This record gives sequence, C-alpha cells and structure tokens, in this order.
Amino acid sequence: MAIYEPKKYKPRSYKPPIIIGTIVALGLLFGALSITSVPVGHTGILLTFGRVQEGALNEGLHFIIPFAQQVVAMDNRVQKLEVYTQAFSSDIQTVSARLAVNYQINREDTFEIYRSIGLDFERLIIEPAVHEVLKNISAQYTAEELISLRARVSDEIMATLNEEMQKSGITVTALNIIDFDFTDDFIRAVEEKQIAEQRQQQADIDNITMILRSAAEAQSIEILARAEADALRITAEALAESYRLQNYYLTELNVLLEWISQWDGVVPLVQSGDGGFILDIGGLMRD
Repeated sequence: MAIYEPKKYKPRSYKPPIIIGTIVALGLLFGALSITSVPVGHTGILLTFGRVQEGALNEGLHFIIPFAQQVVAMDNRVQKLEVYTQAFSSDIQTVSARLAVNYQINREDTFEIYRSIGLDFERLIIEPAVHEVLKNISAQYTAEELISLRARVSDEIMATLNEEMQKSGITVTALNIIDFDFTDDFIRAVEEKQIAEQRQQQADIDNITMILRSAAEAQSIEILARAEADALRITAEALAESYRLQNYYLTELNVLLEWISQWDGVVPLVQSGDGGFILDIGGLMRD
C-alpha cells in the first residue's frame, strides 16, 4: 500500500518588474495627491489636519502633504445674494422687500474671513446686515416716499450696507430693490388717493383751459375793436385829407378865376424871374 505524502508549500517569488511597477504607481499616486490647484478668481486656504495655516494661497498649482493637508478655495469674484426681509416705514406701514445684493470678498481679507467666520458668511454676516440696514433706512421715510423715492432709497441702502460690510472685508458692488410690497389696505388707500389727485388735476386743467379760452376771446374782441377803431381813424384821416386837398384846389382855382376876371388882356412886357433877373418880353416879341 502506497503512502500519500503531502506536497510541501513553496512560497512564490515576486519578480522585480512587479515590485518596481507597484512602487512607481504609489509614487505617482502620492505625487498626484501632493499637487492641488486654486482656480482663477479664488484664494486658497491651507488646512493642516483641519487647522488653518497662516496666510492664503494665490491662483495656480501648490504642493501639499497628502492626507495631512487640504486647500479650501474661497471665491473672490462678484456673487449675488437675494434677501427677503420686512421693515416699517416712518408712518408705521409694513414694508416687505426683496433685495438683490452683489458682493465680493476682498482678496486680502479672505484668510481672516475663513478663520473667523468660515464658509457660511452669507448667512452669518451679509443677511443680518441687510435686514438691519433696511430697517434703519425705511424708518426714515413714509411708505409713499419709499415708493416715489425708490432709487434714492436703494442708493442709501447700498452705501450704508457697503460701509458696514467693509468692516468684515466684503465689498458691496451693487444693490437692487426687486420688489417693495405693502398691505392691501395701504395699496387701496394709495390707489384712491391717486385717483382723487388725477381728478383734481383734470379739474385744474379744465379751469385753466376755460380761463385761457375766456382770455383769448376777450383779447380777440379787444383786437377786433382796436382794428375797427384804427380803420375808422384811417378812413376819417383819409376823408379829412381829401377835403383839405379839395379846399386847396378850390382856393387856387378861385384865385386864378379872380385874376383872369381882372386881366385886361395885355401881356406884361417885363417879367421878373425867381433868380432876380428881368426879362424883356416886349423886345423878344419884336425880335
């Protein structure tokens, strides 16, 4: 009977290429994990085991220690935030507003913002500031002024908010009031007031039109009367001149007729001219 003898286990021998390939792969993986990049328009915050390192990283590639360090990118580009808030006007009217705020983090303040506030700075800093500024500005105007002076109110809110945000390293680049809303009773009262003002304006226009029409008619009558008076005066002057000329010619004719009636038919032999000389008419006739 044959006796079974178990085969002895012989460990496999790894070939050098496999070991080298593994080392190269690990090296490449370690190298890839050692390189990180900060996108354009961002600032990098370096963390070592979760602890914030002093300073900030600029845009581009940076080397870090894998598994020990990481980089958090903070966006320094202009960002938009919409905030819905409520306030009261100076005449105690409820104002509901929706504001669009454009802001950007100052690059030199990025590190401090992340270290002291973190990534939730919109909720912790910007939104409360918008609420507070709107309340303060709205309390300076009546509800009607908030509507009629909307652009002015928007500029004041932006200037005040930007001044407040600069303290935290944030710049407000633009602010728009998307919507101003009031209670139904106030809106109804404003509409009724506007209708009453429009009616009053129309009545004033009608009165002014009537006054102008009456003045125009009176002026027209005055002009017509003046024209008639001028026409009568001119006619009277023309008739007077005509009578004067008639009297003149009649007088000259009477003088001539008187002279003819007294002429004896003899032509004077000597005639004196205007130049002072004496003309011998008789001699001329003999010649």
